[in-house]
Amino acid sequence: MAIDIDCGTDQNTVLLTPYFQRIINIKIYISNWIIRNDLPHDDSLLTLIISDQAVQWFDLPYFYNEVKRVLKINGVFTLFRYAFV
Repeated sequence: MAIDIDCGTDQNTVLLTPYFQRIINIKIYISNWIIRNDLPHDDSLLTLIISDQAVQWFDLPYFYNEVKRVLKINGVFTLFRYAFV
């Protein structure tokens, strides 16, 4: 199972579809997003956690602890941003 935090237009989710049976999208609306937020999953459940364009809204120490809690052993966590060249 994978989670895409702040999935926006779902373009990354579409790319992951062939590799995961289930992908959870969390859309962040800044007006109602609580920066310190628990990831809504059980411990050691997720194989992949990705987030693009949203890292600036997170309380990073708290968020990293949540990632450690929900990510499986040998799971992958990635933050990335787009750049226009």
